[in-house]
Amino acid sequence: MDEGRPLARFQLVAKMIRDKISDGSYPIGSRLPSIASLGADFRVSHMTVKQALATDPEIVEGYMLLGNFYKKLKRPEDAIAAYRDALARDSEHQNALFSLALAYKDEGRLDEARVGFERARELDPRNGKVLWQLADLWMRKRDFARAEAIIADALERKVDEHRLLLKLAESRIEAQRFDEAEQALKTALEKKPDLAVAHFDLGLAYEGQGQTAKAIESYERELASNPKAYRAAFNAAKLLQRAGRAQEAIAHYRKTVEIDPTFGTGQLFLAKALYDAGDLTGAEEWARKGLTNKPEPRMAPLGHYVLADVYERQGRAAEARREIEAAERLKRGSQAR
Repeated sequence: MDEGRPLARFQLVAKMIRDKISDGSYPIGSRLPSIASLGADFRVSHMTVKQALATDPEIVEGYMLLGNFYKKLKRPEDAIAAYRDALARDSEHQNALFSLALAYKDEGRLDEARVGFERARELDPRNGKVLWQLADLWMRKRDFARAEAIIADALERKVDEHRLLLKLAESRIEAQRFDEAEQALKTALEKKPDLAVAHFDLGLAYEGQGQTAKAIESYERELASNPKAYRAAFNAAKLLQRAGRAQEAIAHYRKTVEIDPTFGTGQLFLAKALYDAGDLTGAEEWARKGLTNKPEPRMAPLGHYVLADVYERQGRAAEARREIEAAERLKRGSQAR
C-alpha cells in the first residue's frame, strides 16, 4: 500500500471489510474482529482501521467496533455516540441497542438505559442478557417489585433460569426477605450446582436470618469453589470473630488480604483482630497498610484507632493522640458527606 496516500488506504480497508461481510467471512449480525486483529490482517495501524470504519456509513458493525474500542479506552461519551451511529443505520440492531443501554447504565443514566433495554426486550423477549440487565437496573432504582416481575416473566419462559434465579435472590436479599432468597438460591443450585456466587449469596441469606453456622459454611463453600472470592473469606472472618473464634478469624482475614492485597478495609479488620490477640507489631503493620490502600471511608477511622491503641500500649502517648485526632477528623468528614 502507498504510505503517501492515507485516504486511499482508508477506502481500501473499508472495501476489504465490506467484501469480507459480503462473502460471509464476517457473518452479518456477528461482531467484527477486534481493531487490533483487523489492523494485523490488513497490515495497517489501529487509527487507519478506525478511520476506515468511520468513513463507511454502510458498516453498522464498524460503528459497533468503534463503540467497543472507545469503551475499552474509558471514553464513554464517544462509545455512546458510536452505538447511536450504529442504530441510526439499523434501529433494530440488537447488539447496538444492548451496548448503548449498557453504556448509559454504566454512566448512571438509568432512564435512558431503561428505554434501550425495554426496546431490546420487545425485539427479543427471550434475551437473557437483556432481562438480567433490566432487572438489575430496577434493583439499582430500589424498585424490587418491577425487578422481580421481569425475572418472573423470564422464569416462566425458562430463560437463563439459574442466572435469573440468582438475580431474584439478590433482589430478595436487598429487600431483606432472606427466607425467600434462600429458597431461590437452593432452586438455582439444584439447576446448576457450581453456580458462581450462589453460595456467597446463600451465606448472606443465612446471615440475615441469624444462622451464623450455616452462613460460615456457605462462605467456605464459595471460597472452595472460587479461590479468588475474597469477600466470602472476609464475611466468614467477621462471623468467626463475632463467635469468639479469634484464630480462625485471623486466618480468614489473612486469606482475604492475600487474595486481594489492595483491599484496605480487610487489612484494617485484620489489624484490629491482631491487636485483640495481643500482636501489636502485626496490628501496626496492617493498620498502616490498610490506610494506604484507601479503605471504605466509614471504615478508615478504624485504622487510626488501632494505631492509637497500639501506641498507647507502647507508651507513645503523643503519637496515640495524633492518631485519635486523625480518626476524629475522618469521622467528621464522613458524617458531613
